[in-house]
Amino acid sequence: MATYYLISVFVHVICAAFWIGGMLFIPLVLVPGIMPQPNRVLLLHKTGIKFRFYGWLAIIILILTGSLNIYFRGLPFTVEFFTTSNFGKLLSIKLALFVLMLLISGIHDF
Repeated sequence: MATYYLISVFVHVICAAFWIGGMLFIPLVLVPGIMPQPNRVLLLHKTGIKFRFYGWLAIIILILTGSLNIYFRGLPFTVEFFTTSNFGKLLSIKLALFVLMLLISGIHDF
């Protein structure tokens, strides 16, 4: 069981790094790099469309591995856990930010 947990955490971190890295790459590297190009709008659009698939794939994997990580840690999914323990409160904040990120990404992409 510990091996599955470590694999799940590893995949979770890789997907988070991929998603965040892609989100940072586009405005910090790609946009400044293509500014002198006459077809920059088309290039940026095609890059965004291509990243959309992989970005949402990473988000789906984050949801699956995040759920598995909670399960493997044996954490209770109760209101009491999320409101009384420090870890539960921190996890609540993390999940709220994740839901906000999902909403913003959904509005942006669709």
